[in-house]
Amino acid sequence: MQLRTKTVLNYLKDKFDIVKVYNPDTDNKLQGVLLYEQGMDMEPGWIYVFKEGLELPARRNIPEDVMIVLFDDQEDALHKNVTIAVPNAGVRAETVVNACIKCFEYYSGWLNQLNDIADEQGSIEDMLEISEPVTGNPLCVMRSDLSTAATGLKFRRMDPFGRIKDGENRMHAINKILQDPEYNLKKYSKECYEGPSEIMGLRTLNYNLKMTGEITYVLTAAEVIPFNGSENDILPMLGRYLRKIINTSGGLVPWREENLHKLLGQILSDRTLDYMAASDQLSELGWHKEDEYLCLTFYLNYLDRNRMPVTSVCNYVEDMFPGSASFPYEDSIVSFFNLTKLGMDRALLSSKLTPFIRDGNLKAGYSRVIKGHMNLRRQYLQTVIALEVGARKDPFNWIHQFDQVAMAYILEQATKKIPGEMLCHEGVLRLKALDEQNGSDYIKTLKTFLDNHQNVVHTANTLYIHRSTLLYRLERIKETIGSELTDPDELLYLGISLRLL
Repeated sequence: MQLRTKTVLNYLKDKFDIVKVYNPDTDNKLQGVLLYEQGMDMEPGWIYVFKEGLELPARRNIPEDVMIVLFDDQEDALHKNVTIAVPNAGVRAETVVNACIKCFEYYSGWLNQLNDIADEQGSIEDMLEISEPVTGNPLCVMRSDLSTAATGLKFRRMDPFGRIKDGENRMHAINKILQDPEYNLKKYSKECYEGPSEIMGLRTLNYNLKMTGEITYVLTAAEVIPFNGSENDILPMLGRYLRKIINTSGGLVPWREENLHKLLGQILSDRTLDYMAASDQLSELGWHKEDEYLCLTFYLNYLDRNRMPVTSVCNYVEDMFPGSASFPYEDSIVSFFNLTKLGMDRALLSSKLTPFIRDGNLKAGYSRVIKGHMNLRRQYLQTVIALEVGARKDPFNWIHQFDQVAMAYILEQATKKIPGEMLCHEGVLRLKALDEQNGSDYIKTLKTFLDNHQNVVHTANTLYIHRSTLLYRLERIKETIGSELTDPDELLYLGISLRLL
């Protein structure tokens, strides 16, 4: 095991009165301690403790990556890349050597504890809790969307990131952080780096946990007591063991959520799936057959992946709505909401999601609310239809409801194999021909009359014509169509025909 100079120096400062420190910011890695004897050859990577009265060797004989403890101030003989500590004269050299040995033993004992937790398939929380006394500060593992995936006991008690816990505040913070060019350079660092304190509310130190080459989680220390530099040793050492657990467990997604995501993904993709068995499994996971469900889909081609990662959207939705499941599917993100568990209706849920959709520059498609499990895949298809048809009909809108595009979808499907005019009521086609020949407004008059539920007064007001003029037009329309406009089926056919034109 190796410790950085600052880690050892901070440990010695806690034990002794250090009078002076020269070059305290060197970043040498040290493997142990030796009591220096006159004429000894100095080797890199060691702490050398000089007894009182011994002089430093010539500069050329001092390696740059060592630490020296002196009891006589020999400033003139200093190396610029060597840290030299000068304790109070009342301390014996052997006592300092023993303290350095105990420093290495302390950190070695901590690493052994981490190793035991990893071997016994313990939890991330266990590792964070035994590491918080080592750092002196609260620790957590964060996702890229600033939500906490795991926390230490001290972190849970102090809640240092309380100001960004709220979903809307967190999304605002995510957007600010991910648009910060300095942060975007740091986030791929292999070393510890500071987070944006003005956004987090306090100073933080981060260490990236790279899983399969991609930064999935970040180990974070929150500065409750001032950082002293030892964190640059502690976080990377802890990070190695955290990776071991995460790699073994497949991530930090709880078992229940992982299985729920997997099952819902199968419902969407596997047309041969036994839906009765899938329904039973959903019930075992707490999503019951009597509950009401809503599906929502975000299309990824509307999403700036660098500014707002896929995991940010999924985690945000699940954190804000505990009775939901969000996961990537094909080129989209699919979210299912158990409205019964949430105690919400569609209007309330939509009102809470709208600011997130707007601020994230997203496009979202909503299904209808349906009871039970048998139509979950069809609800997903409703969201896809809502997005596709809605994007054509109203491309500048963020949100598309299936009910709002259902008629347009029916008409599109009806005209796939035959032109719309060939499906129209023949009387409507005759009215259209008269309008084209004579410049009349029979088509507009009929459509307005039907839209106003055949109310003469409302229709005349809408068209800005006299009632008698409307009655005359309606008589001509009835003659041309050959109908009294009283049969419900014919009225429906006429209404559809007017939309097909």
